[in-house]
Amino acid sequence: MKIIHKIANILIIMFILFGLFSNTFASDTNTKLNIIQNASETKYLENDQGYISKTIVDSNAETGEVTVEVKVSNTAKETTTYADTEVMFVIDNSPSMDFKSADGEVRKDLVIKSAKNLASSIFKQSNNVKIGVVKFSGAYSWYWGASIDNATLVQSLSNDETTVLAGIQKIADSGTSSGTNIDAGLQRANNNFSKDCKNKIIVLFTDGVPNADVKGTAGSDDTTTKESLTVQANTKETIKNITNSGVYLISMMTGINVDSETYEAEMNAIENIFGTTSKPTAGKFYNISDTEIEKIVENDILTDIMEKVQNPLNTIKVVDYFPADITENFEFTYIGKPSIGEVSSTIDETTNAITWDIGTLKGNEVATLKYKLKIKDMSKQSPVYNKELATNEKILLTYKDREEKDYEVTLASSPKIKLVEVEESQTSGKTEEITKDRNEKQEGDSEQKDTTVANGILPNTGVSFIIIIAIMGVCIMAIVGLKGYRDNRDIK
Repeated sequence: MKIIHKIANILIIMFILFGLFSNTFASDTNTKLNIIQNASETKYLENDQGYISKTIVDSNAETGEVTVEVKVSNTAKETTTYADTEVMFVIDNSPSMDFKSADGEVRKDLVIKSAKNLASSIFKQSNNVKIGVVKFSGAYSWYWGASIDNATLVQSLSNDETTVLAGIQKIADSGTSSGTNIDAGLQRANNNFSKDCKNKIIVLFTDGVPNADVKGTAGSDDTTTKESLTVQANTKETIKNITNSGVYLISMMTGINVDSETYEAEMNAIENIFGTTSKPTAGKFYNISDTEIEKIVENDILTDIMEKVQNPLNTIKVVDYFPADITENFEFTYIGKPSIGEVSSTIDETTNAITWDIGTLKGNEVATLKYKLKIKDMSKQSPVYNKELATNEKILLTYKDREEKDYEVTLASSPKIKLVEVEESQTSGKTEEITKDRNEKQEGDSEQKDTTVANGILPNTGVSFIIIIAIMGVCIMAIVGLKGYRDNRDIK
């Protein structure tokens, strides 16, 4: 019985010791993947037309995963919020638009065709434009009511190409009406812009000197009469007023016959209203022949508009290069497909890069690509343990502008990550994580020392729980063996 009591006392003592050891070894050391730098710089393109950036948008420190987003944007600044640009086509529908050019084409048909092509080109190149359509004619005398009613909103502002083209076609399908009240057309268009729009453009298509205004003045074909001069002055005043309110005006005048006896008087009247092509009253002014309509509208005027909107970026290609530490120690997977374009299926083993062909990026359009990096080994034996890692080596962006000029941009900075040691320490029933990143030198700082202070008992170096159990087992077996030996000896 004495032996049994001794064994019991020894076990009690050992369990007490085990309890003390278990408190001492209540801490377990592991690792986590920290984000050191969340994003790259924002690299702006030529003329600040757009930018490229790279950002960690999601992460899991315990599993060693980060989700990275590459963004290419055709907006002037990252922080800019672009409202829709609104463009009003103001199209002359007076009888002179039925005139046939030297090529036998009806002037109105040329204008309608060019206006349609212009609208389609705008929608093709920009993602934030609405277009409306106004037609105007006029009145030869006060009897016919010279007023803003000489202009009609044929199509309200829309970002749907089919809708806008149908609106332009309505003018083609309608017959012409007497008079040329440019003043009415401009004011009708200006009144139909959205109140909060900050980028407003009017494109005026006309073929003659105005002979009416919204104040009720009606002139005649004689551009030198008092009434005609008043119409000219009032029209010019409207041009100045709407441009001063923030509207950009592009005016196209055609149909002035250089062989006409009234040519000089008409040119004087035009200059009184619109100025000259080199020194316009406002915006841009084109005084052209019928044969130039398509070329000027679809090239020059389109360029003028796109400069006020946002030119497209063409044949965009992004090559994202990864350092060896990433390709060798992380699993790489895409998060879905890129928002625009196509990307290579995986990292090229020769170049350590992925290639993203975006193609064309319209004005105010953004393209994004996301992928996940998951570390293969989370232990302290990992080759990248305690090492600051850039998620990529560099990004090379190439693209062309509308004039087919080549550009190349290099994004050298990158988000950064680091596998570090973490302690999970039990104190008063709570678990606190203490990241250990001792004796690190940070850029611009002197050597850093570990100043972490933990509540309760700090972890100490010692024997593990398994070893403790083994020792207890050996002790019990020794005691039992000793008792058996003594029992046998007593029998003898």
